[in-house]
Amino acid sequence: MSVTEQSPAPSNSRRIPAEPDTTITVLAWRDQLVESHPESHPTASIETLVWWTPILGPTATLIAHRFAGYAAQGNEASFSLADLSRTFGMGSSLTRVRAALLRLERFRVISVNDGTVFVRIALPPLTRRQLDQLPPYLLELYEARRAATR
Repeated sequence: MSVTEQSPAPSNSRRIPAEPDTTITVLAWRDQLVESHPESHPTASIETLVWWTPILGPTATLIAHRFAGYAAQGNEASFSLADLSRTFGMGSSLTRVRAALLRLERFRVISVNDGTVFVRIALPPLTRRQLDQLPPYLLELYEARRAATR
């Protein structure tokens, strides 16, 4: 299986409820295939903010970055949806925080199982389709980075 193919996600993935007092627990999603790939990078890194923001959007990228910062250290973190909404500048908009979490799930950055969110510790190289979404200056930087890792 190549690093761009889907790797197994933690099982029983479910959608995130929309109640403000819903608390989610964040844990690491370890994927050795992705983590060992030379073109992958840590989810809690600046590279994630640079390369994945045009793909996921700013809110989803910041949430993934924050979650991975806790999970990569082996720490379990719990957040209410209301706290996440306020943390990332969405006021009391649970709809927006829920949409960001669902987007992360759709892109397989997180996997949700009941009240637990598993976040990838590393993200794979961008696919060709994702690269096409980057502005030209970022695409040039990404390709230079990729050439340096070969």
